[in-house]
Amino acid sequence: MGAAEQRFVRTNPRAQAAGRQNDARRIWENRFDFITPDGKRKWFIESFNMATSDMIRAYVETPLWGAGRREIYAERGAWTAEGWFFQSASAVYPADKAAIPMSKERETLAASELPETPDLIRSEIHFSKLTNSRAVRKTQLSVREILDYRRLHPLGTVRDSVFDAKLRVRLPPCIAMVPTVA
Repeated sequence: MGAAEQRFVRTNPRAQAAGRQNDARRIWENRFDFITPDGKRKWFIESFNMATSDMIRAYVETPLWGAGRREIYAERGAWTAEGWFFQSASAVYPADKAAIPMSKERETLAASELPETPDLIRSEIHFSKLTNSRAVRKTQLSVREILDYRRLHPLGTVRDSVFDAKLRVRLPPCIAMVPTVA
């Protein structure tokens, strides 16, 4: 944005409001799904706020002991110090195909057992845009981004070999040999 445009935005209330509205739209990521790095849980999030970690219309499928699973459907979700809290939520416990699934609806549902943090979800959103290995190779990633991704995915992913190569190019040989997983 040029100097004249900046002055216009500073002095024009309608332009300021439009700028705030555009900023607010940029922090929401829409229609996103992923499987956790350990492969145990599936998440689908209609909208995720990158700044506050609030969610709109979230679905989480998680295994239970034995062969069962729990599906959480929630209108809203939020991260707190205790973990994930969902509002207007229902927890469904599907049985075998012949039986009727059991469902519990609640105004709020605490799901502190879900280990996925907002940082992991933001990382999944950021790196999901790199859908194939060619896109990953072309993208300029900082060393910090790569190390954060590796920290959040200690079990490894299909992108590890490409990230290792990017680190070796950027770091001196004596540092590049050090394992990057903390």
